[in-house]
Amino acid sequence: MPKPSGSCTYSRDEKDPLGKRIRMVEDQKFISMDFTDSAAKILYKNEEYFKGNLSCMSVDSVLGIYFNFKIHSDVAFQYYGMIVKGNKITFILKSGQSVELPFGATFSGNTDLSKDITEYLSFAYLPHESALLLQSEELQRVRISWSKKEEEYTVVNPHVFINQLPCVK
Repeated sequence: MPKPSGSCTYSRDEKDPLGKRIRMVEDQKFISMDFTDSAAKILYKNEEYFKGNLSCMSVDSVLGIYFNFKIHSDVAFQYYGMIVKGNKITFILKSGQSVELPFGATFSGNTDLSKDITEYLSFAYLPHESALLLQSEELQRVRISWSKKEEEYTVVNPHVFINQLPCVK
């Protein structure tokens, strides 16, 4: 089993008024899609077209994942649609094993027209068995079922779960 980095940086680490322990690891990029076409790179000022960050979190002993996807387009909704509650995100590990989780909320995306960026936010409940599997080996690919299409992405941070999950357990 791979070893975590040992570095836990939290964006939130506190007890709420009801006494529940809330921990959220600072988000890390885990997927990215870039343009190879030089004209597109100039148009988008060498910024990534698609970037996905995640943060593992826990409320007492319940685990979850918070997602933030940014698409460098003001018309992303036309292409991707929404993240619909129950749509799936699938994490494919290096061995080929996979963990499929449903998104926990519908989110149609916020578009910032001044920056030509659409941002999608969502979360997923993470069962302990799935957390153990995600922590056991490197991540290779991620498949997201948007409301209009399904797309697979190469992972840029294969140790994201190995490093984050020990911080919130």
